[in-house]
Amino acid sequence: MASAVTKVMPKNVYLVQCGSFNPIHYIHLRNLETVRDYCVSLGANVVGGCVSPANDKYSKSGLLPSAQRLAMCTLAVASSDWTAEDWECSQPTYTRTLIVLRHYRQLMTEKLGAEVIPLLVCGADLLDSFNKPGCWIPEQMEEILSQYGVVCVERPGTDTSRFATYPVLMPHMDRVHIIPASHVNDLSSTTVRNLVHDHKSVKYLVPDSVITYMAQNHLYE
Repeated sequence: MASAVTKVMPKNVYLVQCGSFNPIHYIHLRNLETVRDYCVSLGANVVGGCVSPANDKYSKSGLLPSAQRLAMCTLAVASSDWTAEDWECSQPTYTRTLIVLRHYRQLMTEKLGAEVIPLLVCGADLLDSFNKPGCWIPEQMEEILSQYGVVCVERPGTDTSRFATYPVLMPHMDRVHIIPASHVNDLSSTTVRNLVHDHKSVKYLVPDSVITYMAQNHLYE
């Protein structure tokens, strides 16, 4: 039987959740809360965290302009201590995840006056893509896994038990943290968009302020 992997958890961490957020919904926010609880349980000082909407140059069908996605993110986090950050989406070109993590490492370390390590917060589907050729630049995956770390919240449809067998993840399982979801975690932005398009309720799936914003701007109709 293989021995259990001792997990590496830096002293000071900053949670970074990248994504389209098209639109943001409650599971995105719950993931940050779940990951914070997990990190604290391992002795980490969570100095903050953010949602970072993808740049407009990210080629994805139906992607709203970043100004609108950022506005919805800002509304969604307004009652929390998380932030919606515009650095990634304000860059002149598509910005890869590693570059985002490097930015927040420098920014938060300078702000705190001590080393802060950003952790990439994601769902199991994103971590699964590390094993799909062409999705990630190999050298950048290596740096994310060896110099930062990934905290993955499980979601239905992805078998996380096989992650330890992926060649890219296997050497870095000490920095790959997989958390069982404490809530139903099969909500997606696609589901929200489809419901809005079909003129059905999305209340209790996204914050009321985001529902109002979508209606006022006739988004996803």
